[in-house]
Amino acid sequence: MELEQIPGYPPADPASKRPVLAILTMSDRLLGFRGNRENFADVAKTGRDMGFTVYVLPCKSLNFTEPMLSGYGLNDKTGEWVKGRFPFPDLVYNRIPQREDEMRPKVQQKLRLCQQHPRIKGVFNPSFFNKWELFEWLKKSQATNRYIPSTRKMVSVTGLGRMISKHPYLYLKPVSGKAGKGIMTIRVMEGKTLPYRLRIQQKKKKQHV
Repeated sequence: MELEQIPGYPPADPASKRPVLAILTMSDRLLGFRGNRENFADVAKTGRDMGFTVYVLPCKSLNFTEPMLSGYGLNDKTGEWVKGRFPFPDLVYNRIPQREDEMRPKVQQKLRLCQQHPRIKGVFNPSFFNKWELFEWLKKSQATNRYIPSTRKMVSVTGLGRMISKHPYLYLKPVSGKAGKGIMTIRVMEGKTLPYRLRIQQKKKKQHV
């Protein structure tokens, strides 16, 4: 289906002066693409209100030599995502859903090319955050450092023991985690025979140890 058949989009024209934002994600054999469709729809609607052409672009369809790319636009009338042809983007919003997908060599290569391409003016969310790097960045900023709780990188059991002696309730987070998966809490219950309570977050379930 061609772009002009999607309600809410202008005619497909690679020479159009209208700014173009592509939401970059992974393809899906059955659904067309993966990711948070509701969030993508919010981005598409907001962009449209601001005069942008916004579409979802599966990574495998990102071709740096073509003026028009195969992607998915949001149908204004039905709220459905419709496959069509869209202009090469001026901006790319990286919403690849899984860290392991982003680490694939071909995906890494395309993300690097996005940052180097003269037509692409910006890449938002260029990669998954490392939580320790994010902490250090927030700690350096005068606007945010006052809100950062006492935080240490866990490199030994001794270090963990020192933190427990100072704080009776701790969060342990994997630096490469996502959506809360793998977060643990340790609570010290003074006066108990077994004073430590460990809780592990696995997807949407919590496991007590």
